[in-house]
Amino acid sequence: MMQARFRLLRAAPLVALPLLAACASASEDYPSLALRDGELATGTMLPAESEPYVPAPPAPATIESVNSLIGTVRSANARFMEELPSVRSQIAAGRNASVGSDAWSNAQVALAGLQTRNNEGMIAMADLVRIYAEISTEGEAIAAVEGPYEEAAELLEQQHQIIAELIQAL
Repeated sequence: MMQARFRLLRAAPLVALPLLAACASASEDYPSLALRDGELATGTMLPAESEPYVPAPPAPATIESVNSLIGTVRSANARFMEELPSVRSQIAAGRNASVGSDAWSNAQVALAGLQTRNNEGMIAMADLVRIYAEISTEGEAIAAVEGPYEEAAELLEQQHQIIAELIQAL
């Protein structure tokens, strides 16, 4: 009986083979496992050529605003420079005067007037900074704004140095 059982167990896989073969279908029904063109490593390892980014120019209204603002800085600087000789003489007169005297007060008022001209330029400069930041964050060309921005910054820096010297002299 043991031998019959053993023979039956040995024969079971042979009986299953025809059943498994019946489950198989034709090889045309399945895609090939061969390498495809996209899977082949060909060519070079160089990156593809890219086109350089050319930023769009700012809107004409923005350019007008920039031109108006640099005009404001220039006119404030012109008034600053016109008033400077008078302020220097007022400061020289008030230099050795006692605090609260007329000469000292006149020098302080003259210096405050000069600082007002500087502040007019600083207000325009603040708008230039805002426009410069907007243009650069939007990816537009900043060349149209750079020149006026740098000019305004230079004029205002000169004014700040003059005011610092005058304060020191007083």
